[in-house]
Amino acid sequence: MSATRVVLLSLLCSAVVCAKNEKAPHTQAKLVIAGMVDQGTDVPQVKNALSAASGVKDVMVDWEKKTACVTYDPLKTNAEAIIGSLTKKKKKYTATLDKVETIVDTGIGTWVFSTEHASYSPEGKGKLELAFDPKGGSIKGVKVEWTPPTKLTLTPTDSESLAELTTAHTFSADFEVADDAKGPEMLVHALLTYTAKDAKGKESSERIELVGVVVLQK
Repeated sequence: MSATRVVLLSLLCSAVVCAKNEKAPHTQAKLVIAGMVDQGTDVPQVKNALSAASGVKDVMVDWEKKTACVTYDPLKTNAEAIIGSLTKKKKKYTATLDKVETIVDTGIGTWVFSTEHASYSPEGKGKLELAFDPKGGSIKGVKVEWTPPTKLTLTPTDSESLAELTTAHTFSADFEVADDAKGPEMLVHALLTYTAKDAKGKESSERIELVGVVVLQK
């Protein structure tokens, strides 16, 4: 497995700050930008270059932290292409990937789907995390069904269930990427089904499909 590395992605708390309050699932890449020296010139140039990439929906540039948060459609583009849209148009900048997460705010709570490893992994191993942060009320009959690509093996392999959730909880699965996997990204689908009960006691059935991103580098 020595040819494959899994990029560090994680941190629920900072992802929620970066995210907009949207009901539909959205995928975000946080980039660290080098080469910005003038706020008035560099912020709009970085934002415009990143926004020009196909599949990008929104870009937020943080001048103080020298980062950019890019919301995009993982079925139309990937983090490598987004970074390329900046560095090829504006050669004075460089960008490195910090994290990628898929986020959905259901009203009852927020789901964050991310891939994580404590450091670069030469063995191509890591962890998928699907975290739920409740805002009030509860969900019950929770089932998570994982659908990985052919070159990625999950443990547990298919699904997890939980009778009820009233507090923050994280579903997780270890993964291993085959040595001949093709990059730059692999997509893992997660199907969530459960019954939600809001603070007033009203119940509704929910079905949410999320796409998680495993970023590879050689």
